[in-house]
Amino acid sequence: MEIRENTDHIPYTYVFVRSDLTAAQQIVQAAHATYEAGWKFPKTEHPLHLILFAVKDEQALLKASERIGMNGVDHCMFYEPDLPGYTAIASQPLYGAERDIMRKYDLYLPDEDAKHLISA
Repeated sequence: MEIRENTDHIPYTYVFVRSDLTAAQQIVQAAHATYEAGWKFPKTEHPLHLILFAVKDEQALLKASERIGMNGVDHCMFYEPDLPGYTAIASQPLYGAERDIMRKYDLYLPDEDAKHLISA
């Protein structure tokens, strides 16, 4: 029998990034949103875990923002004036059952051109 540790005390931040951006833009935009969330939300007692999601485009990002917001999840949306548009979201730290709302979303996977980077 496997014994699993209770992880309800571990904070998770969820980052959404648009998959219609280049791989380089996705990295930068996710970092922008995460950085802003670091300023907005209080420091956590335990190290923060990060989960990265991909959404199709700005419309899907706005829909995700609305959905998680309606479910009580505060978050930062990053607006990139150089693109222009909203490019990424980072959530407040979530614990335990608060994380259930995020089960609907798809984890970020690099595109075919970037897959060679994860073998290093």
